[in-house]
Amino acid sequence: MIDISEFVHSRTFTQKMLESLPCALLVFNQNGNVLDVNNASKRLFGSVAVNIGSTVNLGSSLNCLNAYENKGACGSEDCCRQCEVRNLAMSSIARDEYQESTTQFQVITNGQIKETILSLTATPYKYRGEKFCVAIIENLSASVPQAVADPNTGFHGIVGRNEKMLDLYDTIRQIRSSSDPVLIQGESGTGKELVALAIHQESTRARRHFVPVNCSALPEGLLESEMFGHVKGAFTGATYNKKGRFKIADRGTIFLDEISEMSPSMQAKLLRVIETGNYEPVGSDQTVSVNARVISATNCLLETEIEKGRFRRDLYYRLCVIPVLLPPLRARKDDISLLVDFFLKEFAYEKRRRKMKLSKEAITFLENYNWPGNVRELQNILKYAAVKCQDNLISPEHFPYYLFTKNIHQTVPRRRKPKLDIAEVADALRKTKGNKRWAAQILGVSRSTLYRFFDRQSNSNKGM
Repeated sequence: MIDISEFVHSRTFTQKMLESLPCALLVFNQNGNVLDVNNASKRLFGSVAVNIGSTVNLGSSLNCLNAYENKGACGSEDCCRQCEVRNLAMSSIARDEYQESTTQFQVITNGQIKETILSLTATPYKYRGEKFCVAIIENLSASVPQAVADPNTGFHGIVGRNEKMLDLYDTIRQIRSSSDPVLIQGESGTGKELVALAIHQESTRARRHFVPVNCSALPEGLLESEMFGHVKGAFTGATYNKKGRFKIADRGTIFLDEISEMSPSMQAKLLRVIETGNYEPVGSDQTVSVNARVISATNCLLETEIEKGRFRRDLYYRLCVIPVLLPPLRARKDDISLLVDFFLKEFAYEKRRRKMKLSKEAITFLENYNWPGNVRELQNILKYAAVKCQDNLISPEHFPYYLFTKNIHQTVPRRRKPKLDIAEVADALRKTKGNKRWAAQILGVSRSTLYRFFDRQSNSNKGM
């Protein structure tokens, strides 16, 4: 019979233990090369599985965007000299001490460029005179998988069965074989990026990259470099050749969010790319050709921006070959219960607790609200309520206070001659944690009416 301690100390047990870890484990030598990596990196970063014992590429194991841009160059390019993952490991070996850090990292996961937040730790070791380091990497951005929408209640992750949403799904299916530009318009929080991704996933380009770009997040100079790339030395800080998002999206889809925020100069350059498929990286005289489908989105009316001289009319007609208009949440309130169920299931998974549900009063409250922030606002309100609720039944008292102010005209009709009773007032004060102004709004009366009620109660008690 084999001694259990012998098995515990065997390489087979060590391998199985390393593979069972929920985080990525990498072994660096003193030259900064990765000697080993466990397969948790595949789960966390969507990378290809790695055989334990083989020499691996750090960029490939983490699906690093720089590794994609510079095939086979991981560890040798100037961009890799700034890699905090490798630098932390090298620092740990050099100082012979445990190190930890948190950093942002751009990866390509399932064809999408994403900003991830990595938690890093590095521990130095020495074996037969050779120094090495074991690095533990946790992808904080992917620690809680998103719930998957039921196909019976949604479409490609979009939740909704309202008639307007069904029409939207039909439109997405009808344009699946087209490569023409799509312009998605809708209020903030209606899910424009989800719709853009659904269009990509339904199209013939689904196996290629879907590359999102937020046009309002970067100043003009950086946005040009981000979209079209640059060559080394093009400007201060350009220490290596960088591919642009258009090149990464070649034969795939590029999604330009907040397109109305783009400067006139960038609008002209974008127009040329859409018309000809050609552009020059920043600092280069070499023309690059791409074939990327353009999907753009905005939360304002571009026609109004054109009239004000802030958006090019010719670019608008190029972008709006296929227009898609997203309905606000207030126009599809019959989807609220589906959205609530979806988000609460997601939050229950995140908090490792039983699934929560809403009381009838809470559902009625949400259905009577006007939803200026649309689905995103609903998601945030439910997050707040999930934190406030200590059991599994969410009621209106768990909602943020501002909802009572905004919701008062829809939920509580004002009375010409308010008649208040002690129980009603006590319940309102309990919901607002004693705030009389909010309590008056819930009761549908003015503050002076509520104060007079308190005075009457006080005088009544004195007369007893």
